[in-house]
Amino acid sequence: MVRNPIWSLAVLLSLAPIAPALADNSQGPYQAVVPGANAPPVEIVIPNGSGQTAPPSSSLPLPVTIQTLSSVNGSGSVTRPANTTAYTGAQLIANNISGNVTPTPVTVTGTPAGTGKIVSAFAETSYTGGTAPPTQYWHLFSNSPITVSGLKDGSAYVGPYAADIASGYYLGTLACSSWQKTNDGTAQWFSPCSPNNGVIPALPFKALAGQTYLYALVETGAGGYTPISGEVETLIVSTDRDQ
Repeated sequence: MVRNPIWSLAVLLSLAPIAPALADNSQGPYQAVVPGANAPPVEIVIPNGSGQTAPPSSSLPLPVTIQTLSSVNGSGSVTRPANTTAYTGAQLIANNISGNVTPTPVTVTGTPAGTGKIVSAFAETSYTGGTAPPTQYWHLFSNSPITVSGLKDGSAYVGPYAADIASGYYLGTLACSSWQKTNDGTAQWFSPCSPNNGVIPALPFKALAGQTYLYALVETGAGGYTPISGEVETLIVSTDRDQ
């Protein structure tokens, strides 16, 4: 009867259907049964639907807030300079050849300051060479990285600086290495990406107040390759968000 609930409680709850009027279109709704007449309201998080509050009734004496996860598809892209200067590996792919790099915004939520997790991601490049490019790393930050001074296209870069980690801005990295050709005349390349988070197979995030995106710096991995002029690197993400 219970279909894949995601708990926001640290205790075990018994679930039963609530009145059909509270239906959230796909995943419930459910009643939380908590021992004790004076037990506080509880919250259950259920994917794919809209949040609703169940009114007290004889069958549901406790006010229960049902908060549901919704999915968002987002993306971000960076256009490298109009040249074909070769990368030798472990370098930044950026849109500038002088000054300081501007981190790439990657949309992850439809709600400002939204929280959630990236559950899948793909990288796509307009590069059309006959040999797949090296592993591409998308380093993600909740705020613009602290250290960008002097970074430009081709700068040595293997990941965040210590200050970005200490500040809590650095969220994690998506590695994209299983490149395949697109099945059309453009003959571009795309790859699934995996997070470097060894705790859970997803990458949690929280956007800043007033923002729906994260910040990214893109690195080309060891091996190097010769890009095309004005090459575009794109990250496409699917996220579960709780707002």
